[in-house]
Amino acid sequence: MKKTLKRSLAVLLSALMALSCFAGLTFPAAAEPAEPAGTPYAVYNDTDKTLTFVVGEKTDAGVKRADNTTVTGDEVYEGFISNTYDSNSATPWYAKHRMITKVVFFDEIVPVSTEYWFDDFQALSVIEGLDKLDTSNVESMCRMFYRCKNLKTLDLSGLNTSSVTDMSYMFSGCAGLTSLNLRGLNTAKVATMLSMFYDCSSLSSLDLRGLNTASVTMMEYMFSGCSGLTSLELGGLNTSSVTSMFNMFSRCSSLTTLDLSGFDTSNVKGMNAMFSRCSGLTTLDLSGFNTANVKDMFWMFNECTSLSSLTLGAGFAFKNNTHLPDAPSTAPHTGKWVRQDGAGEALTTAQLAANYNGATMAGTYVWECTHSFSGDPVWSWAEGYRSATATFTCIGCGEVTAEDNNPELVEVSAATCTADRVIKYTARVTVKDTEYIGETNNITVANTAMHHDYRFDSFVWNSNTAQAKYVCANDENHVEYYDAAVTSETTPPTATEDGYTVYTAAYDGHTESITVIDAGSAAGDGPGVCELCGEVHDVTTVTGFFTDMLHDMLYIVTRLAMFFCYEIYVC
Repeated sequence: MKKTLKRSLAVLLSALMALSCFAGLTFPAAAEPAEPAGTPYAVYNDTDKTLTFVVGEKTDAGVKRADNTTVTGDEVYEGFISNTYDSNSATPWYAKHRMITKVVFFDEIVPVSTEYWFDDFQALSVIEGLDKLDTSNVESMCRMFYRCKNLKTLDLSGLNTSSVTDMSYMFSGCAGLTSLNLRGLNTAKVATMLSMFYDCSSLSSLDLRGLNTASVTMMEYMFSGCSGLTSLELGGLNTSSVTSMFNMFSRCSSLTTLDLSGFDTSNVKGMNAMFSRCSGLTTLDLSGFNTANVKDMFWMFNECTSLSSLTLGAGFAFKNNTHLPDAPSTAPHTGKWVRQDGAGEALTTAQLAANYNGATMAGTYVWECTHSFSGDPVWSWAEGYRSATATFTCIGCGEVTAEDNNPELVEVSAATCTADRVIKYTARVTVKDTEYIGETNNITVANTAMHHDYRFDSFVWNSNTAQAKYVCANDENHVEYYDAAVTSETTPPTATEDGYTVYTAAYDGHTESITVIDAGSAAGDGPGVCELCGEVHDVTTVTGFFTDMLHDMLYIVTRLAMFFCYEIYVC
């Protein structure tokens, strides 16, 4: 990269000088970029137990850097930039390797190999300045951090590993490591990852998604002994070139689920002890495995005593004695394996291994269980309550589920003018000849209240006042009353007819009239209007009585006279 930069600068300056000839300008001659002054050294300081990588000039006190600062130390090492080592004892700082607690990169260091560099640095707890370590020329990182037992975190995401071919044992024995970041690492040329993470027993999670493992042929013991590992992300891992997976996941005792359905095992020859002593593993998916070239599966499932779900594909075949544990025979288990989809017959471990034919028997095999439930199921509902799942806890096989894909909608209360509709759902499943019923809590259906729709019904009268009665069309029990305007017109009584008053109520365009008769108000034997004189005679007095009687007689005589005159006229 540096040489390319130099060439580019030289070409640019030459071009500018050529242009200056035409413009009559002059430029100073191009100068080569200056190399960092000094020689790469590693300085060990016995006081703080630090190994510092620095570039400068060696002095009696240590190494003087280009900025005139001096990194002091008791021992100064050189030659490691161009040398390769075949053991940790060959490294220049080997005599101090178990005392070093801290490694610092002060200046840019560009080695050809980091193989064995920090091998067996058991006291090492801190590494600083890894961005100054230029590994673009490094081909081997074998045992680079081997048995750095006290190292807790390590971030290698910034390293240039484009030339690396060997990462075997790179982190092997880093038992204290809890965090390891390898994102962005270029592993396109790596051929071996043998024991790469062996005995990293404190790692609880490891994410290798994005690593290019297309060239890797060796994955033996790769994760062996990672006993604290509970999450392992291997999505997209290319295993098409791998020939050996011997002990690859052995002793990963905390892993409970492992999905290797995407593994290409067409070139693998050895799978012996691949999952040996994975005692916590309950679910294993090998549906994509092609074992046509596998020669050895001895102890493949040895001591996988919790393995209760095993998915096998069309390309899988049992070879040698895989030591797949027997299914438990204590109730509610039967000691046999069955296909989870119910197809085929129940098989013992020996029968499964001897008779398995991928072409006709591919599927997920689980321990056969007659089920013994503890307590009632827990219900869960799909979005929109389209279906419900009852989850039972079986003392033998854990969770067992049953579904109702058509729950019943039950109306708790209909919508009213002021309240929304309230419903609930009821689901039913039958397991082992017993029906189980699950219900949701009451559900208020928002915005379903009908609201009031008041309409005129009638006028309600109270003597000479009235109210307009309005009844809700949605609920006849909802009634409102409004005061109406009332007018009246009175007709006085006559001698023969009672007087009366007509009352008229009006409200919002509606009217209604009623007539109130003043009963007994006609003149009769009491004070009234005389039809002869038009006066009122008080018949309760003597004068009034005789006056009224006289007028009555005169009235009769007058009428008789009129009658006789009419008869004579007619005749």
